[in-house]
Formats: sequence, structure tokens, C-alpha cells
Amino acid sequence: MEIRAEEILEDMKCILQEVGTLLREGFTDQNKDLHTKKNANDFVTKYDTKANQLILDFLMKKYPSFGFLSEELPEINSKEDFYFIIDPIDGTINFAHSIPIFCTGVALAKGDEVFLCATYAVMQNELFWAIKDKGAFCNGRQIHVADKGTGGRIQTREREPQLSSFPSLVNAGFVLGNFNSLHYELAMVASGRCDATLTADAPWDLCQCLLVLEAGGKITDHKGDSFTLAKTDLLTGSPNVHTRILSVLKKK
Repeated sequence: MEIRAEEILEDMKCILQEVGTLLREGFTDQNKDLHTKKNANDFVTKYDTKANQLILDFLMKKYPSFGFLSEELPEINSKEDFYFIIDPIDGTINFAHSIPIFCTGVALAKGDEVFLCATYAVMQNELFWAIKDKGAFCNGRQIHVADKGTGGRIQTREREPQLSSFPSLVNAGFVLGNFNSLHYELAMVASGRCDATLTADAPWDLCQCLLVLEAGGKITDHKGDSFTLAKTDLLTGSPNVHTRILSVLKKK
């Protein structure tokens, strides 16, 4: 099956901006109906459900033969060659507490490889996207990773397996942070505002790593091996920063 990448990307951008309007309206809602799903760290609001349905309805109508993988629903047509990966709100806990750092995102993948991705930082009105082998962009402007020689800011999460590496990373001159939205963190690395991400997560979060790759960065798993959506651990950054972080991880 051949795809028209630019055409699909425009549809993805269109629906994400529509969802953005919904989420801006819901941002100040004092009754977002926040509750847990599978575990104590897995949150959802009524707006996650609404946003997911908006995206799903739009894309299923335009691309009925494609598969769909969503954080909020089981796989649909999962055996199809190409499938959309949907994350209606990445940063739900921020959104629920009216912290203006969250995204809504979609990607298109085949097997374990991502070909297109787009994520919208709603409150900042910044739409990030990437097409495989064609670069990464923010609001139409091409973006690139930064390449700092020393130090750097790593976006990571303390509940994850790499916790034992934190002291070593700090001693190596890195500052550790967490925006609670992996889409946003990957966009920040791709645009040169942060230096790296060190995380373990699900496909609907990790699929936006194409932004970093197309912005000139490097993406691997925590051991330095090739990353695919079949994996859950991800390290991204500029080539220089990525190499320095990886050397710390291998020494722990």
C-alpha cells in the first residue's frame, strides 16, 4: 500500500487543531472527571475520551482501511499494514490540574516503524510534525536539536527503571527535569530547548520520537541499540549529548 504522506499529514494537523479547540475550552473546567484506569499512575478525564473520539471519527472516515491504536481504546483493524497511533491528551495529569503543558498527538506507523508524526502543544499553540527523511517542523519552521558540549537538561521520570542512574547523571553535569508530557518533552528536544529524554513508555507516547530523529538527533534504547515501537525504553538527544548519557548509563 502506498501512502501520500503530505496529504495524510495535513489531515492529522487539521484534526489536532480541532481537538486543541476542545481542550482549550475544557482547560478551565473544574469538573474534568479525573479518574484512574489500569493503575494508580494511569489517569483519564472526560476530555481524553471526547478528544479520542474526535480524532478516531475523523481519521476512520478518511482512512477506513488503516489500523488504529489508541491509548483509550483497543486496537482497530490492527492487522492492516499502516495504522494510526492516537494519544488524545499526553499530559493528562497536567491538563486535569490546569497546568498548561500537554499535547494531543497522532502518528502513522507500519509495523514497528513510524513514518509520520504530529503533536500539538495546545496552550502554546505550537504544532510539531515530522515526515520520515523530510525533517521536523514547528508551525512551518524547520527545527533542529541543540548540540551543547557540556551539561544539558534531561527530561526523565523518577518512577522508571533508570532511577538508579540519576546520581551518576547529575554528577556528570546534567540537570534532570520532567514536564509530565513525553510528546512535549520530545518536541522540546527536537527544537533545541531541551537536550535529551530518558524514558520508558507506551507506543502512543514513544511514537513522537521521530521528531527528534528528523531534527538531527539520535534515538536508541537505553543500551544504545536501535529503537523501534516494539521496545518501551527510549533515549533521545543530539548525537553529542546522547553519546555522553549513554556512557553514563553503561557505567552504572
